[in-house]
Amino acid sequence: MTSAPLEESYLLPSPATFVKDETGNTYHYVYNPAGTEAIKSELMAGRAVSICFHADQSQPGYLSEDVYINPETWAQYTYTSDLEGEKSAVANHAVTIVGWDDNYAVSNFTADNPLPPGPGAWIVKNSWGAADQEFPNHGEWGVNGYFYLSYYDHTILSPESLNFYTDLMRNAQAGMKQELGVAKYDYLPTFGDLVRYVHLDKPASMANVFHIEESDGPVSLRTLSFQTETPNTTVTFEVYLLRDGYTTPLDGELVCTQTKSYPYGGYHQIELVDRPIFPVGASFSIVVTCQGAGGQYELANERYLSKLMADIAGEQGASISYGVGVINPGESFMSFTGADGTARWADWSAVVDQATENSLAALDQAGLSEARRQAAEANQALETAYAAYLEAHPEAADSQELPEELLPYLAAYQQTGQAVNDILDAVTSGALDGFALYASDNFPVAATLERVTFTDLGLEQGGTPHWAVRAVDMAKRLGLMAGESDTLFVPDAPVTRAMAAQVLYNLAGQPEGEGASFPDVAADAWYAPAVAWGARTGVIQGYDNGDFGPEDPVTREQLASLIYRYEQSQGGGFSGEWAYRLPFSDLEALSDWAMEAASWCNMRGVMTGKTGGRFDPAGTATRGELATILTRYHQSMAEGEAK
Repeated sequence: MTSAPLEESYLLPSPATFVKDETGNTYHYVYNPAGTEAIKSELMAGRAVSICFHADQSQPGYLSEDVYINPETWAQYTYTSDLEGEKSAVANHAVTIVGWDDNYAVSNFTADNPLPPGPGAWIVKNSWGAADQEFPNHGEWGVNGYFYLSYYDHTILSPESLNFYTDLMRNAQAGMKQELGVAKYDYLPTFGDLVRYVHLDKPASMANVFHIEESDGPVSLRTLSFQTETPNTTVTFEVYLLRDGYTTPLDGELVCTQTKSYPYGGYHQIELVDRPIFPVGASFSIVVTCQGAGGQYELANERYLSKLMADIAGEQGASISYGVGVINPGESFMSFTGADGTARWADWSAVVDQATENSLAALDQAGLSEARRQAAEANQALETAYAAYLEAHPEAADSQELPEELLPYLAAYQQTGQAVNDILDAVTSGALDGFALYASDNFPVAATLERVTFTDLGLEQGGTPHWAVRAVDMAKRLGLMAGESDTLFVPDAPVTRAMAAQVLYNLAGQPEGEGASFPDVAADAWYAPAVAWGARTGVIQGYDNGDFGPEDPVTREQLASLIYRYEQSQGGGFSGEWAYRLPFSDLEALSDWAMEAASWCNMRGVMTGKTGGRFDPAGTATRGELATILTRYHQSMAEGEAK
């Protein structure tokens, strides 16, 4: 089987909406053009849109009593829904919208039924398809599985676009191994409206705390994810490396922050470029603040029906599954703003425990226990009376109808059951009430982690992470630098001229082409193509004697010149007259030929100097320094392209 992680989903508005009439008792259909435009925008972005609708066939070749599809043109228009009457259609099938035709004529639809009020139809893929096509196609249906669905169909429900992260599949096919883990607590199954959102006027946030075990790490933080309810919600992520003995999710060092607004509610994931690194034994928090377009703050609570709800349903003749939420102390936190304007953090497990206790008290005060007792007695009375009736009338055992003399018992049972439902409806209408009826889980704040394979970066239990660890991780992921082996990066080793040529060649995308050769560069050397490219572009220069010196160490001022010449080869660098004051204390040691390069690199934040305010121009550049300078330059290029 093939699987891929969900990267993002958008919960789109539906073209089919319903409003209550003046009496407030019945609904009538209203076409929502914003839903149509939203679906089109996702299709134009390259994402298909999943919908539910009423299919009048349970399988290919079988038509229902009400035929809404024209089998000649494969055009469907369902002109009524379950909200509009007793014989109305209910959404019962999931399909995928892949395109549209604004000019699709109404004459294509079934003439025996009411026609759509205007032209236009979605081009929709159904999994039924044709028998001669590969799985899941299995029937002679539609145009190779496609059909037309009117823009004005009354049963279009829950449009959602989904985007999946497919690099993992491509990497696996290419033989590349990625060790990914998930930092996530909310594995409690949820469906429908059981993700509950509470909207608050004052600032509020959610946080999950995770711990890196020896079997997990060390790791880099690859993505951050959350789910929102309302359109145009702004989500702010903050990641903290927590200190030992933390008491709140802010009790540590802020190592990452990201903010983004989303046009629709749904599941959202941000992929990080400059990733925080967490050593073995570290604890970190992910703090999420969601603010809707109207200024309100959103708290999301994933939940499932509790055992109490399953028991109540069982007493009334229904059978439902239930969940058990496990929230351990110290895993999840919520912040709220008090009357004095001060933000306070509370352990979510304690909040849920207290809310559940309050909910049980509210249910008891509302008379739920007594209502359940009366319902149980009424049910027992009905069963006893029915058993006695069958004993006296054994011929009625196969009858599907309840004898008339037992109807009062049934009415009493239904009345007590309705009393139970009325209490449940009343209690669950509050913001925190009803917690006893649902099993709550941790907040849906999650992340994916990628294992750091280098073992010489100080990321072991109790180790001190190397100062360049984030840059080393990024340089490897971007394909700019490799380790000395699969497990060793050797960050403090000197940079050689061959290394410098290779990383700049990697930065350029390894273009092909002939270039000048040096007598001390073997044609089959691993760095030969990079040196040839560098000589051809002027980025790499040899010595006066004609040699290249591949194993010679590179000084920091030489590295600045290499970066600057690469920038010039891309059309950048200073032009015309320029002036820049370098802020270093050892400028007298900087060679005149390196002044322009060092000035540009410092101005762009590529080279910021060393401890004590020194540039250390003659110092040998290390692999850790090269990774840092290179990734800073890469980010500078990306920011320039964005502008």
